[in-house]
Amino acid sequence: MGLHAVMGAIQINAPDLLPNWVPKQRDFVPRSFFQQINAHASFLATGVITSLYYISRPNFKFNSLFFKLIIIISFSLAIYIITASGSRIGFLSLLIGVPLILWARYKLLRKQKKLLGVLFISSLLSVTAGQAGLIQTVDKVARLKMEGYSDARWSIYSISTELIKNKPLTGHGIGNFLKAWNPQAANFYLNHPNASLPLFIGHPHNEIFFWMIELGLVALVGILGVILGISKALYYCGFQRGGAYAAMLLPISLHTQVEHPFYVSSIHWFLWLFLLFILFKHQTKRYILNLSSSAFHLMQSTTIIIAIIGTWFFINTAQAQVELKLFLSSNKVEHNAPLYLALNNLYFRPIAEQYAMRKTLYLSIYTKNRPQIEAYEKWAKLKIKNKPDFNIYDTLVLTSNFLRPEGNGCDALSAGLLQYPQYEPFQKAHLNCR
Repeated sequence: MGLHAVMGAIQINAPDLLPNWVPKQRDFVPRSFFQQINAHASFLATGVITSLYYISRPNFKFNSLFFKLIIIISFSLAIYIITASGSRIGFLSLLIGVPLILWARYKLLRKQKKLLGVLFISSLLSVTAGQAGLIQTVDKVARLKMEGYSDARWSIYSISTELIKNKPLTGHGIGNFLKAWNPQAANFYLNHPNASLPLFIGHPHNEIFFWMIELGLVALVGILGVILGISKALYYCGFQRGGAYAAMLLPISLHTQVEHPFYVSSIHWFLWLFLLFILFKHQTKRYILNLSSSAFHLMQSTTIIIAIIGTWFFINTAQAQVELKLFLSSNKVEHNAPLYLALNNLYFRPIAEQYAMRKTLYLSIYTKNRPQIEAYEKWAKLKIKNKPDFNIYDTLVLTSNFLRPEGNGCDALSAGLLQYPQYEPFQKAHLNCR
């Protein structure tokens, strides 16, 4: 938490101080190494609540003054970053989670009155320092109360609700979110042209909505089963411990209802699972198994094989990521096809294939290679049947312009407008079509 908070503080106040190996962000937004500001905020909120839990533990009194100083600095910087970020979900997590853990661990925390007093004063100073972000948070909340669909999330949730109503029992099928979403979103935009709506999304910014769209009530029953199991485990832990665990799980759990943290941050996924592991560990039952020597050696060898395969996969994925980054950052023609690792990597293959095909298209248009362009168009049309990606529609317009100049790309423009009617370049280009 402290390291990420320090990184965020530098990004806000002096981004040029960051070393070259850190991605440069000169918009003064404290993302740290996360893709989104809200992902950073919910991570720090989890850290703040976990710090209070750690302070409440009896063995905390044996920690050195230096370690306690690290706690104070990390805690204060995290409060500052969450406030300055303007993240509604991060601030809401603090408003709910901190009182909950203070209530649950009151008897233990009151033994650390001096330290809590220092944290309270430092928190007030942190909120004051980041008050510009707090004003931004208040403005975002006020926008939710405005009439119409001035906030994009209201538009997204309205479309999601309609999709669920269309197929409430079994949903639209696993992996068919985008295929179901685009026509519904286009229809919504035509009925509400002034609504705030992102051009392209791959997730409805709500985990329950996402799974209900794909699997309907079947998925909802499964999710409710998980929630019931977690609630039961929290109850059996008692309020002092269960309340603390609930507070620590709260920021990421809330985040899943307004965005999609697990898809943009593996840290959130592993942290959330780790907290669940701690919770369920109290319900563990131990059994003694008398294994034969053959079974024992089989388990040993299987573990070693899995470790070797896993290590190879992670190294290969890291190399593929570097290869993909170099491919995207290079403007030179000779770097057109260096994606051997990425195209053969299980994780990066879909996106690597899309980028490689797109760059091949640009090169083919430049060299006027008609067969290659026709091959790309055939590939792209197969892709959009299952995944109507905006970027593929955008390139289909280029292929249509080249292959059918007399039509000025009107066939692809018409198909793209059906999926993305709010995209202005498509609208303007389509005015020239008859």
